[in-house]
Amino acid sequence: MDYEPKIIPEGINTSREHPLREFFLLVGGISLVVVLLVSVLAASADFLLGYIPVEKENQWFAQRHDSSAGDTGPAAEREVEAYLQQLSNRLRDPARPGFRFDLSLLENPAPNAFVLPGGHIVVTSGLLDAVESENGLAMVVAHEMAHQYHRHPLRSLGRGVVIALALVAISGADGSGLAQQFVGGTAVLTQLGYSREQEREADATGLELLLRQYGHSGGAVEFFAAVRELPLADDEPPVFLSTHPGIDERIDMLQAHARHNDGPITPLPAVIGEYLAQVEQ
Repeated sequence: MDYEPKIIPEGINTSREHPLREFFLLVGGISLVVVLLVSVLAASADFLLGYIPVEKENQWFAQRHDSSAGDTGPAAEREVEAYLQQLSNRLRDPARPGFRFDLSLLENPAPNAFVLPGGHIVVTSGLLDAVESENGLAMVVAHEMAHQYHRHPLRSLGRGVVIALALVAISGADGSGLAQQFVGGTAVLTQLGYSREQEREADATGLELLLRQYGHSGGAVEFFAAVRELPLADDEPPVFLSTHPGIDERIDMLQAHARHNDGPITPLPAVIGEYLAQVEQ
């Protein structure tokens, strides 16, 4: 049989799929694997850190104040810190005896409170100005104590370290930084969702501590109602971009889970008013 040469069809070596589609499929697949790997590592750190004995955490994050710290600062400030410490002692869960709490004041107009690893709770002067009763203040303190009871500060720290190390490794392997930006953005959204779940858990446990102390949940939503009236409350980001659930959601949750809503409200001690007057001056 004689060989007859034929003209090679044009475009025979060209893929029928758009090259950008293959590129995005490749980048998307790799990024998905990296995100899943980072998520598994972060979740593993979160899980394992929860098993560290609380006594060991107390040793790692020893109290910031030495024995003479209580003799410094204005008298009203020292009295308020002593009152806050007594309030936290009354709110303690007797079923969790190993936990330690160290309360301190921060002169800051923003109504806020936060807890650090080791049970260090910081209360701002703005928070004291926002609440109207001891019950309302106790709910916020109990909320921060609940974070520590659930080991949220230490676990969040561990997750953050794992994610930061992963991003450093990715930035070293990817000179363009595209993968780092994608994974970093996904990790941030994941962390925000994780933080919101922690807040919901702390709200529920804090409410139980409040009920145990006072026998009713009066004042539980006092702080959140005050924050809702602040001008900045209108500028809240969407819930999925926030570290906390929406204020209305938190109020509804507390009211739905509360038992014995009505009861005697304990007023704030006079020393808080004296301290706030000094702060204003």
